Amino acid sequence: MEKAAMLRIEEADASAKIYMEVATEKRKRAQSLAENVDLSIYKAMMLIRIAEAVQASESADAIGEYFLD
Repeated sequence: MEKAAMLRIEEADASAKIYMEVATEKRKRAQSLAENVDLSIYKAMMLIRIAEAVQASESADAIGEYFLD
C-alpha cells in the first residue's frame, strides 16, 4: 500500500513538472506575441501620423523635408 502511494506521488510530481514546463513555454510564446502586437500598433500609429501630416501639408515634398531635417 505504501509503495502504491509513493508511486502515485512520484507520478503526480512528474506530471506537475511537465505541466510547469509547458506553461512556461506557453507564457514565453504569449509574451513574444504581445511584444509583436505592441510593435505593430506602434508602426500603425506612426503610419497614421505620417499620412495625416502628408494630408495636411500642401505637398509630400514639404513633409519629407520636415521629417528629414
